[in-house]
Amino acid sequence: MDFLSWLGAVFSAAVRLSIDTTQIVIFVAIVGVELAAIFVPPAHKPAVLAVGERLTTGRMALVALIAVIGTRLFLAPYWVWENEHQARLAAEEKNLSSAAEKQRRVATENLISDAIDEGNSLVKDWFKRDDADAYKHEANIWVNKTGHLIADAYGKGQVAVFLSDAGIISYVDPRKPITETHSEIINRLQRLNELESRIDTIPIQSTFDPDNYHWVTQCDGC
Repeated sequence: MDFLSWLGAVFSAAVRLSIDTTQIVIFVAIVGVELAAIFVPPAHKPAVLAVGERLTTGRMALVALIAVIGTRLFLAPYWVWENEHQARLAAEEKNLSSAAEKQRRVATENLISDAIDEGNSLVKDWFKRDDADAYKHEANIWVNKTGHLIADAYGKGQVAVFLSDAGIISYVDPRKPITETHSEIINRLQRLNELESRIDTIPIQSTFDPDNYHWVTQCDGC
């Protein structure tokens, strides 16, 4: 902040609310005088009331206003510094939070990419697989662990999308059971790629820590 801007901020801080503060000061003083008039000896009561009357004059109001502005002008430099300091701390905290969130998104995207890579490895040379049951077992384990990742990172709603075949055309040969498993993997890969393309628009669960994520490897019934 340049000097003129600082000077303007100090003056604004000094003048702002000064009239309201002055009114409060005068009101409190008048109330104090009225209370004093109740408890002072009768001989001193007229003098106390006379002080109260002087408090309501325009001259006294001007004196009080000048005193309030002077006091606030003395304190204003500290207030300006404090406001700038707090704003700077808030900006730094926001930047740190933003950087941490960006890093968390990148780490989460890396986990999704790992799942995609594993799925691609399952469809590579799939037609050479001669054990349909073993292939299905591997596919089920992959779908299960990937579904858990999505649930942990984005919630159950995204898992439902991941497992949905809506709008996807599946190619299955009834004579070859392995094609059903291959089609299932292809469909899940399509959903994963769709998820990856919009990953920056989906909020991550606040409790999800991608840097310390442990894949779910147990799959009952797979």
